[in-house]
Amino acid sequence: VSLDELSEPLPVVQATSEQHLEPACRPKPRALQPATLTARESEVVNLIADGMSNAAIAAELRLSEHTVKRHVANILLKLDLPSRAAAAAFSARHTGPDGP
Repeated sequence: VSLDELSEPLPVVQATSEQHLEPACRPKPRALQPATLTARESEVVNLIADGMSNAAIAAELRLSEHTVKRHVANILLKLDLPSRAAAAAFSARHTGPDGP
């Protein structure tokens, strides 16, 4: 195999990476307005900030643990947060008279 034969597919590989890989690696654009949590999600994020587990939150709010897990997942997604700890920090920074 010669060097010329190896270099022939390079433009195809480069074009493919520019078309498919580079957009996937770019950061997601942030929403122009901050996400709004539902009243229930606000309750859940406040209880997370109090250090409660999903099971404890479920018992407190009389929900299934699965429902609480969905609320937590929605909170993290809406607020673009990586973890429960980040959600707790968000709650501490943004809690006003009406909650986060």
